[in-house]
Amino acid sequence: MFQTAAAPEDFLSSRPHRLKIEARGEWIRTFFDGEKVFECPRGTDVSAAGRVGFRVNGATVELDDVLVERLDPMKPN
Repeated sequence: MFQTAAAPEDFLSSRPHRLKIEARGEWIRTFFDGEKVFECPRGTDVSAAGRVGFRVNGATVELDDVLVERLDPMKPN
């Protein structure tokens, strides 16, 4: 997935934040401090091997406590 979203306007870089990326079935959802900020179809550029990476433009970030776990596919409503 090579799509991006801007940080919220009230973003404070002086404190830690929680980023959650949920890839289930054909959808990828991104949450910032518990609020869904981005949702898009998975696309075809996803690693079949399950590799995960982060890309940042125009900023410096520090990541810790990265957890990757298998999720069940989303069930249709």
